[in-house]
Amino acid sequence: MAFVVLILLGMEPVVIKANPVNPISFASLSAIIASLLLWPVVLLRGRAKEILERPGELKKTFLTGLFATAIAYSPFSYGTRLSSAVNSAIITRFEVFY
Repeated sequence: MAFVVLILLGMEPVVIKANPVNPISFASLSAIIASLLLWPVVLLRGRAKEILERPGELKKTFLTGLFATAIAYSPFSYGTRLSSAVNSAIITRFEVFY
């Protein structure tokens, strides 16, 4: 699974460069597609009751998704547009150091 994630993350800058949509729309669409994959898993495993038991955590989850995903991913998509796909892929691999 980790190897598949590495391959997909390595291809991400190439997909961003090839995509004619603006970076904010691309980031939004990526998050929506990811959530459409996540929610069936959550519902099929019966984890939805955890959401109902702790509704206060839903606000924290939303804010985490907003700041850690949407706002962080939009500048990355925009920066990838300004650089080459290879440079963006290399920078993505080194982001854990900063």
